Amino acid sequence: MVVEIFKTDVSDPGQAEALTKSLKPLAANGRVTFDLEDVDKILRTESDRGIAGQVIRLMVDSGFSCELLYSKETSRHETERVPQ
Repeated sequence: MVVEIFKTDVSDPGQAEALTKSLKPLAANGRVTFDLEDVDKILRTESDRGIAGQVIRLMVDSGFSCELLYSKETSRHETERVPQ
């Protein structure tokens, strides 16, 4: 499992929902979530492989900024606390 955290400029919940639907296929069986209350408007992905390049491309093509802040590959059984 690869956890990736991005700083974005998404501020509207409707935009976040639409982007989540577009990003979800990239994460396949993983998760895609936004934290719009965070000052950095965090986008978090969990997927079987690293998808940062694809995520950034989709976000930029959709008119948003997107910067990778954190990426870590973990085993499915690892219980490490990952930044939220």
